Amino acid sequence: MARAPLSILVIDIGTSETSAFLLDNVDNRYAILAAGHAASTYHAPVYDVWEGCQRAIKQIEKITERILLNTKNAIITPVDGDGDGVVSVVITGSSGPQLDIIAAGLLDDVSVTSCRRLAASIGGNLVDQISLSERSSVEEHLDRAMKHQPQIILLAGGTENGATRAVLKTVDLIHSVCQLLPAGKRPVVLYAGNQKISRRVEKKLEDLTMVLSVANIRPTIDQENLASAQYSLAKIMALIRTQQIAGLENVAQQSQVPFLPTSFTFGRTLRYLSLSNKNSTHPVLGVDIGSEYSVLAEGDHGELHLNVLPYGVGEGIKNTLKTVSIEEILQWMPINLPTAMVRDYLNQKTLYPHTLPITEETLHIEQAFARVLMQLALTKTQTLFDKKINSYDLIAGSGRALSSAPTLHHSLMMLIDGLQPTGVTTMILDKFNLLSAIGAAAAVDPVVPVHAIDSGMLPTLGTVVSPISEERLGKPILIGELTNQNGEKLKFEVNKGEIKVLPLGIGQSGQLKLNGIHRTWVTQKPLSNSAVFKVIGGYCGLVIDGRGRPIELPEDKEVRIDMLRRWQYEIGIQKQVA
Repeated sequence: MARAPLSILVIDIGTSETSAFLLDNVDNRYAILAAGHAASTYHAPVYDVWEGCQRAIKQIEKITERILLNTKNAIITPVDGDGDGVVSVVITGSSGPQLDIIAAGLLDDVSVTSCRRLAASIGGNLVDQISLSERSSVEEHLDRAMKHQPQIILLAGGTENGATRAVLKTVDLIHSVCQLLPAGKRPVVLYAGNQKISRRVEKKLEDLTMVLSVANIRPTIDQENLASAQYSLAKIMALIRTQQIAGLENVAQQSQVPFLPTSFTFGRTLRYLSLSNKNSTHPVLGVDIGSEYSVLAEGDHGELHLNVLPYGVGEGIKNTLKTVSIEEILQWMPINLPTAMVRDYLNQKTLYPHTLPITEETLHIEQAFARVLMQLALTKTQTLFDKKINSYDLIAGSGRALSSAPTLHHSLMMLIDGLQPTGVTTMILDKFNLLSAIGAAAAVDPVVPVHAIDSGMLPTLGTVVSPISEERLGKPILIGELTNQNGEKLKFEVNKGEIKVLPLGIGQSGQLKLNGIHRTWVTQKPLSNSAVFKVIGGYCGLVIDGRGRPIELPEDKEVRIDMLRRWQYEIGIQKQVA
């Protein structure tokens, strides 16, 4: 017999906002009873994250008329005799500076590459790497280590029962680094190499610093296994954060499960989503656009590719603008604004990340910036994981830039333009930023994600069909027929460069038959014959995006602006073309 749902309080401490979510039993299923949000007190003048947590929790108390804090302002857990409090508390966080990391392994394109991917799962700043192909002397490595004073060293190398001597030579170098650094500045070492010598590695270093040994991330040359190392690295990051951030240790001590980074629990939910559909043919993708960091998490039948990037729509704007230009942002704006105005607004946003756009101009700036940020993050993630195909069964969007858009059509358009998937993709929106909270609560009860997905907590925007065609703009590329669940048929034609929205509402399913014209792809080969897809509807219907991939924007400014406005009209954002 299934266990009745428990009351779970999830607290997420962000750079600009702290959120709290109360999950409890509704009709024998988990549901979000209430959420509270408060400005983060990570920064001045408070410098104590617990203060922001209390404010968010008190919002929940006001909404639910349920007491969660005792007279000493500590969370009541477990539930007391009066029914106050909660059974479990779970804490996640995304605040704090990037951690400096050294990646050490044998081969640059094998173990060191895996270390780089592992470092990306916490958004680490890779300050140095050590490998057989890296020709720096021992003295040069020591000099760089002394300069950067990394918080973490990732050590891998050697397949199972493979090389040992070269790995142990690297351990000697790490030993020297730890000896030279003061006791309070020595890096934590995560060993994820040949397990045959794991105990020797630990004995060599454990008197100087903290050492964790996990499963080999490269058990064979062509096999990568990051799962165990990702979890341990997330715990290391959480431990360092409790030492860095005032008040965080007090909060973490009230949690029934280990305090973890928000990005990790976000990825945990995407991993679950990748397992929930046994008939899936492509991975699922989650994108979370934060104030200081953005997260891309790809779940592929239980395997997780996680990348935390120092790009955001608040404090992270500065890092983003080091990589992208204002001109790239202007390319996606359906109005004509001076370059200086866009630059000034974005610089102002770094100082006041909580502010929301209040004019049409500032809304267009933020949404254009979000598109370019997602394009940048996806490109870097696909390069890191050597992924060339941009096809996903499902894409989940999260973060204030997406969730606070004026309409769901705005959110969908940003996701399509920013990620530009190919094939047939279901799009969902994390409207209330629940994906990381769901993943965090799953540590208490694994059925939480099941109930969350089934309950409609994450609204479906719709299915997006994105063909690729070699045809010229304005020429027909698809002839199709949509049959809804009532048997009603709708025939349509799509031209290259247009977006067509078909009526298929929330909870409705349908069968989509497509015929490609002039070398048009939806799957991996031209649609010379009919292709049939099962599709589901959503708030924005069924979208056929005939603009091709990548989306090509005209160089002429007036033509480009007219085209962007037309696309907004076609997807349902504007009532009429300006």
